[in-house]
Amino acid sequence: GMLLIYNGQEVALNRRLKFFDKDSIIWDSRDIAPSSYRQFYSILNKLKKENPALWNGNYGGTYRRIETSDTDVFGFVREKDGNKILVLLNMVNGVQKVAIKNENGKYLEAFTGKKIKMKDKFAVEMKPWGYAVLVLK
Repeated sequence: GMLLIYNGQEVALNRRLKFFDKDSIIWDSRDIAPSSYRQFYSILNKLKKENPALWNGNYGGTYRRIETSDTDVFGFVREKDGNKILVLLNMVNGVQKVAIKNENGKYLEAFTGKKIKMKDKFAVEMKPWGYAVLVLK
């Protein structure tokens, strides 16, 4: 249940760290590739810290797999005390059109800020290897 970030992963470090010797990451060096990983991991960490549905163990929410119209898209929900996170993951290298049912509510997509209203059925087109992290508002 915990998000693991390896040293340098959040900034796309473009070299391997030494395994048995001390090898510091110089955060403003040329070893750090320009990337959006820092923002990606910042959003995930903030969501994990602030939303009780994602907390660990008994403190966190229950996990429930959701049925999707396409078996190449994996979906699940975590819920606790009115907090709800819905995740859709396109597991293939192709565009997928997917629908889910009965997850009604107003959501905010964590990475784009897009507001989404679901009623009875929700359909979306997902990019290859794409994902959506929806937070119930």
